[in-house]
Amino acid sequence: YQARFTMNTATAIAAGKMRSDCADMRVFTDANLQNPIPYYLESGCDTASTVIWAKVPTIAASSTNTIYVNYGISNRTSASNGNDVFIFFDDFESGAIDTNKWVVGGTANWIIETADSFQGSFSSKNGDINPYENSYIATKDGSGLVNIPAGRTGIIDFYWKVGSYTSYDFNFYCKTDVDATLPTCTRTSGYINRISGTVPWTRE
Repeated sequence: YQARFTMNTATAIAAGKMRSDCADMRVFTDANLQNPIPYYLESGCDTASTVIWAKVPTIAASSTNTIYVNYGISNRTSASNGNDVFIFFDDFESGAIDTNKWVVGGTANWIIETADSFQGSFSSKNGDINPYENSYIATKDGSGLVNIPAGRTGIIDFYWKVGSYTSYDFNFYCKTDVDATLPTCTRTSGYINRISGTVPWTRE
């Protein structure tokens, strides 16, 4: 189970109790700090609302779990790893499109961006296109990477932005329940959501 929570790391950092990059953070299922669990620091280190995800092994029906965050060991290196937490994850920090996860195409392929990112050094963006053209990125056909177990609910969570002609050129996304060679939605139909104009990095 992926659990999202926020904590105030700014206070701990200001007091000298946590590294300024939050790399000494660890997450545990027990107060004795014997059972670490995977976590991913999404954003906001050294703020009052640092966003963290943890992979909790079990949650009983109609119950709550307590998890514990430990920090203060300055020689630790970061253990934040989204691949260990989520069913499917990519922050593009490898500096390349991972062809084991993605298929790109359209008039121009989706590419890696180095000049603008939500955090870190990289993001991905559409290729350079003209009116009536398209550029897409899709989870790899048949990869099985985004299979949601029966009876479970999957959540799509990402950050996106756009700079385009308002109400004309759109950034949009959709999903399909079967393997598809190409995205099954268009700028006018079948999409889950779409944005246009000037929209800053926004969590979707």
